[in-house]
Amino acid sequence: MPFELNRQEIIDLLALVGVEIPARTKLTDEKLDKRLTLVLDSCQYISRVVPNPPLVPSAYPLWNGVQPLDNAIIRANADEANLFEKPESRAQGIVDPIPDAFRDLRHSLKEIFATYVDKGYSRYAFQDSGMASDIRLKVLEVRKFDLDTPIFMVEYQHYDREDCQKVHWRTHRLLCDSVFSGTWKEITVHRSTEFNLNRYDIIGHPDVYEQSFEHLKTTPPENVHGTQPFIVKIQLAAALDANNLAAVTRQQVDPRGIDGQLMLIYDRQRSIEFTMDTQRSDLVEFNTVAGIVKQKGERGLRVFCWATRSGDWTLRLCLDHLPEQQKW
Repeated sequence: MPFELNRQEIIDLLALVGVEIPARTKLTDEKLDKRLTLVLDSCQYISRVVPNPPLVPSAYPLWNGVQPLDNAIIRANADEANLFEKPESRAQGIVDPIPDAFRDLRHSLKEIFATYVDKGYSRYAFQDSGMASDIRLKVLEVRKFDLDTPIFMVEYQHYDREDCQKVHWRTHRLLCDSVFSGTWKEITVHRSTEFNLNRYDIIGHPDVYEQSFEHLKTTPPENVHGTQPFIVKIQLAAALDANNLAAVTRQQVDPRGIDGQLMLIYDRQRSIEFTMDTQRSDLVEFNTVAGIVKQKGERGLRVFCWATRSGDWTLRLCLDHLPEQQKW
């Protein structure tokens, strides 16, 4: 005789293994039954993966380059292999639409872990196409289960516009109050070729000046931040002894940078790349910002500040409430 459970019994059983479902859920009986089946399958399968559950990650050693992570985390079946071997998938990459949300997330994580964790990146964001909801994920460390199986220790949080406002409004309010009540200084900035030269450019060639220099002088970067505050890094050029520079090197070094009279200002995604210097900038503005860098910056050379775009060629900087030290 078949064994049957009613809706509440299924919900109670799921709760025992940590799957919380509201008592008034609108899930159909079929979907509830399917969810219970998947949970039971997973419980039976775990002993094949973890011989002695529960898994305690801290009991395992750190990964420490046992092998490249992209080699260790490749997991797929024939169906998925066929999906990603299609010509259109190869041409467009992993961003091709995947019909199953969990499989899409798993492949996204695989691509991120395979590509970026080994390079030292630890913070990631997954956002929907409407930019109304996202998942923030931080990789804390990687442990070694065995030679072919890394364990990723992560923290994650789902946000949408309403959740973010409700859950973190106190923190956000304190931050906003401290920033907006701070001392703001408007500065005039310039676009500079320091950011745009590469090793293949011919120093002093007239084409470089005509095509790059003049264009940068007259074309402001797009304002991708709107009126919202964002973080900029300000770097003060270190003082160098010009007398000790070889002649060929001296010709390639901006003379303003030799004695610390040049500052670079840019955001994380390099949507803005500005400079200030003692030749073109207002000296009061330059010395004010340079003083903050020297007093509060790392080794007196670089500091992170809150900023807003106030015009095509002007920024407003908050000089007394600095953000946490950034790693970029």
